[in-house]
Amino acid sequence: MIKRGTAGIFFAIAFILCAVPAMAEKVVFPGKIEFRGVINVSGRDIVRRAGIRRSGKGFAVDISVLKQVLDSSDIIGSYTIDSEKGNLVINVQEIYPLFMFFVVDKELSVPALVDDNMNVIVSGRFIETDMPIIIVTRQEFNSGRRSAEIDSLLNSLKQVKAEGMAVCSELQEIEIIGDKTLLVSLRNRRTRFIIWNSIAGFRRLERTAALFDQAGRYPDSVDLRDDSVLVK
Repeated sequence: MIKRGTAGIFFAIAFILCAVPAMAEKVVFPGKIEFRGVINVSGRDIVRRAGIRRSGKGFAVDISVLKQVLDSSDIIGSYTIDSEKGNLVINVQEIYPLFMFFVVDKELSVPALVDDNMNVIVSGRFIETDMPIIIVTRQEFNSGRRSAEIDSLLNSLKQVKAEGMAVCSELQEIEIIGDKTLLVSLRNRRTRFIIWNSIAGFRRLERTAALFDQAGRYPDSVDLRDDSVLVK
């Protein structure tokens, strides 16, 4: 039979042992914070939301809070948290590629973030990605990859990205207007480009935008679907 005093000692030891993992969640890293594998995820936003603060020459991190922030991300598929040479290293595996749609409807128009198979990841709010905003009708959007227009556009955007075309980071909005045609706007340029919904259309867009940049003049619109270019 265990005496009360002895039982109290065992209880205190058990309490201390249980408390150790919780205390160990708060770690000071003397080095820097390094994110690997990030494309659309904002490392700065993760640091802010996780409450990571400077501590001397390093950083104080509550690992449990950091995990909660990473787990709450809609676009992170998996991650690991490691320490290398005093640095906090966060390896991220994103859901990629992601496409940001603005779905236009008579009743209600809403933004929707989807994966490569047109599965909706987030609905009702815009999330910044490395792809432009795609404007499309509800009927077209509901067709998903069965829509020849959507399928062609997403394949072209992936090819633009893979080839490292200069226009890739300049694409701001793309509207599918039917008949294998797109209406495209670029960042910081007023011109609206009408192009074929194909990789050839994007290549011609890139060359034309480069000419406008050299001249420093931008028309209101330019139709690049024919051999003879219509400028307005």
